[in-house]
Amino acid sequence: MKSILIRVVVLFQAISLLNPAGMVAEDVVGHAERMLKQAAQESRHWHSRQDSIQRDLHDIVFFLDQSVNAAEKSDHEARREYAGEALVLLQRGMTAGYFDETKAQPVVSFIRRLLEG
Repeated sequence: MKSILIRVVVLFQAISLLNPAGMVAEDVVGHAERMLKQAAQESRHWHSRQDSIQRDLHDIVFFLDQSVNAAEKSDHEARREYAGEALVLLQRGMTAGYFDETKAQPVVSFIRRLLEG
């Protein structure tokens, strides 16, 4: 019972990084998606590589959603695996200039929290 409580606390700490007001998990993924879209639109490659950027954005959000769903089911291996995939894609996108790093940083922090625990 104690380990389940700890896992729930870790999930809500991760969620609070994106929204201190306490959104439900589905809303947090949507909020992360909006933040990443804004980070993408403010990147230096938005106009020239929009299709690639949108594919990356879609994939990152998919992995985030799967990670949060796994966390809600206490499937920690899947939570970490999906969060890891999301982080790799986001870091690669930031390195390529697809996402403004400052705008994407809260999402990076959220993903790192999902990787912990």
